[in-house]
Amino acid sequence: MVFYVWVLIFSLMNSPEDLGCESMKEGEFKIIDVQDDGSKLVTFIERKGNEQIETVEEIGLKMSFEVVWLSECAYTLEWKETIRNEAGFEYPTDLVVRVDIIEIGENYYVQRSSSNLYDFTKECKVVKVSNPQFISMEKSSTDVVRHF
Repeated sequence: MVFYVWVLIFSLMNSPEDLGCESMKEGEFKIIDVQDDGSKLVTFIERKGNEQIETVEEIGLKMSFEVVWLSECAYTLEWKETIRNEAGFEYPTDLVVRVDIIEIGENYYVQRSSSNLYDFTKECKVVKVSNPQFISMEKSSTDVVRHF
């Protein structure tokens, strides 16, 4: 019984709202997604206020999303505009992505994403960067997107 009380106390002490998500609400970030064939897709994210712009240079894609913060560590993304689409990617404009920040580190956070259209979740490490033009594209094992 004592064990369960300690688990409850610990989980309450470390709720997502206590993670310090405020520091990740705005800025420049990157996500490295390793594909099945070993190739990498790097998504650069610029988030300011209620707008997020995502750029994937490898496929010539740049899109704008509206950010709606649901809580300190949870937000949704809704498509606003496709800015560049060299590969002819068809983005479902009615897609709403929910993002929950589940871990915070010194210069990164781990997010769990789900959507209204697809029955899966995805966890990935999102690294905060100071200048996205000079980011190393080297893969680290903790930067890889995991599908669940």
